[in-house]
Amino acid sequence: MTVSSRYKWIALLPCIVCAIEVRFIGLALIAPLVVTAWPSVSKHRMAVAAAAVVALGCLGVGIWAGHHYLVLNFQIFKNNGPWRFVEKNVIAHSQDFGELVVNAPFSKLPSWSHGPMLIIGGAAWLLFFAGIAALWGRSHWLSGYLIAYSGLIFPWPFTDPRFWLPAMPLVVVAMHAGLMALFKTLPRGMLVAYGVIFCVLGFAALGYSTRLTFSGPNFAYRYGDGRLTTAYLAHCTTSTTNVDQAALHLLRRYEWHCRDVQQGMF
Repeated sequence: MTVSSRYKWIALLPCIVCAIEVRFIGLALIAPLVVTAWPSVSKHRMAVAAAAVVALGCLGVGIWAGHHYLVLNFQIFKNNGPWRFVEKNVIAHSQDFGELVVNAPFSKLPSWSHGPMLIIGGAAWLLFFAGIAALWGRSHWLSGYLIAYSGLIFPWPFTDPRFWLPAMPLVVVAMHAGLMALFKTLPRGMLVAYGVIFCVLGFAALGYSTRLTFSGPNFAYRYGDGRLTTAYLAHCTTSTTNVDQAALHLLRRYEWHCRDVQQGMF
């Protein structure tokens, strides 16, 4: 999008189609594409009309692709009411940002830390939005992308920080811009210390994941917070009663094949 050549549009459109095909979040690319194209398109009536048709088509495709998501979200909204729905969203996405900023999951932290983590996460996503506003004058497409990305994730009242990982470098850029807008300058030592701690926790997580990989028959018991233990065991045996069927379906579809758990092999 930053390339000056007019031929970039030939490459951009199929790239966005591929992104949407791979993941629903690819729809977030449509908004910055429109923002990028508008200065050129707005000078020609036919181009405006064509762009409007394309935008409506993309909107229609997005609604069709996300029909299940939209229906389920509306049902949750109707069941909870507006205030409870907003409360669940704020808590869920404060947890998202808390885990991303601290680089550690709630499931591996003591329960007393969850409250402070939610406060940290809430402050982080407020900084994120402040950063988007601060970046608007420097890069319309970047701000447009982050707004569209947020618009797809924030209305979903469940926590899942992995949804932010594809855009994590840009999220960090936005939070840094928000910090700079509010505090103007920050001690370099503070930023370096935070970076070091963040990386150390990241390597600890990699070590833990490696230990899980080679944990053999103990994998099902060590993975996550234990909620999927039964589903993992069912994946490797013939017993499928009293398990999360949705999780079991995903395991059978995407996970590696395993031998009989009774032989101690995963």
